[in-house]
Amino acid sequence: MAGSPFSARLVRLDERRVTDLREIHQAIQQMTTERKQGTLTMIRPLPANLEEVAAFRRTQQSGRELSLLDPQTGDAYQYRSTSEKSYELCSTFNADRKKTFDLFWNHPAGKHCYSFKAESPP
Repeated sequence: MAGSPFSARLVRLDERRVTDLREIHQAIQQMTTERKQGTLTMIRPLPANLEEVAAFRRTQQSGRELSLLDPQTGDAYQYRSTSEKSYELCSTFNADRKKTFDLFWNHPAGKHCYSFKAESPP
């Protein structure tokens, strides 16, 4: 049985958050790594903040601006470098995501951080 329209809206907002974080991650990968012979190699340091990522994205021919703000609250997504080659992207989610595919992007309800290593995709 399907949930209420309100519940469906909350799930859609969570999926938007996942899409936004995925696009931010892809832009960071594009900005900082290069693929040669199937191997990712760092070509520049991780960005200092998400605004730097958005500025890089604007220089590319991707067409779409990065969404750096939560679609429900308007708060900025959280980014922090955890080492020279790793970082986290965080958001607060309304509900658990328990997909049987695309498992990396599953999350619990509440604040959740995804951890990344620049030289290895999720």
